Parts: sequence; C-alpha cells; structure tokens
Amino acid sequence: MQKNHLFKACSLFLTLFFSSTPYLVNAEQRETSVLFSLINKRLSHMEDVALYKHERNIKIEDLDREQIVINSALETATEKGLDSTSIEVFFRTQIEIAKSIQYKYFADWARKPTNIIAPDLQTDIRPSLTQLGNSIIIEIGDLLRDNKEIKPEQRSLFRASLTIAKVDLKDKDALFDSLLLIKTQ
Repeated sequence: MQKNHLFKACSLFLTLFFSSTPYLVNAEQRETSVLFSLINKRLSHMEDVALYKHERNIKIEDLDREQIVINSALETATEKGLDSTSIEVFFRTQIEIAKSIQYKYFADWARKPTNIIAPDLQTDIRPSLTQLGNSIIIEIGDLLRDNKEIKPEQRSLFRASLTIAKVDLKDKDALFDSLLLIKTQ
C-alpha cells in the first residue's frame, strides 16, 4: 500500500514537472523575446537613417557619431552594472550591421530610385534609436540580474526575431554571439 502511494506521488510529481517545463521554457523565451524584439526594432530604423543620408548625400560611416553612441551605451551599461567591454563589443557589432543595412539600401536606390521622404534624423530617428539602445541595455541588465542569461540554444529564436530583410544570417549570428559575451561587472 505504501509503495502504491509513493508511486502515485512520484508519478504526480513527474507529470507536473514535465507539463510545466514547456511553460518555463516559454516564459524564458518570452523574456528574451522582448530583448530580441528591441534589437530588431532598433535595426528596423536603418532604412530611415539610410534614406535621410541618401537624400542629403551624407556618408554612411560617421565615426564621430559612432563614438557618441558607444560612449552613451557604456555609460548606461555601467549604471546598470554591466561589463563595459562586453557591451562595447555588442554595440560595435550592432553598428557594423546597421551600416551594412544602410549600404544595401544605397545600392538598391542606385538601381531603382525611391520617392519616399525620410523622417528627420535629428528630431525623429536619433531620439528613437537612443531610447531603444537604452532599453536594450536595461533589458540585458534585467535578464542578467535575474540570472536569466542568454543561452546558445536561443540562437534560432534570435534569428527568427530579426525580421529585417537586409540582415543576413552571418550578421544575425555575429550579433547573437556578441550578446552571449555580455556579462555583469
């Protein structure tokens, strides 16, 4: 009789454990999905950035602006308890991918000009990019602080989350690899 109760208890425990495991995985994926969505949204602004620069014959690469973005990211990361070196690698990778997206748009418009008017870089695009960059850092900090690190097994979710047509698989993987390196101070 005692064995039967023990068997039922173990069976109940295993049933509950395995039935809740997908929920735990999904909850973890939901938390990283927020981060992945923010990264996608930030990169989605690169078409507008490219359009603004294209309309005004501005070079894509702006090293001074890149350094401003990096410095801001490092400041926010330090405030949030993140390792500045790993955040810098992530943001530099993101910037390289952003420039690649812009170059691809420039090439498209050289073949087939566009008549779309860009939003203003200073008043519309950059404030949004800054806010998204800060949100990305905050989200990374929250995940790491809650011991919910980004795991290699989430690569496919990350790849699927980046929906920008001009981001290839190599760039997605480079950005994901840089995310895996981020740590707390």
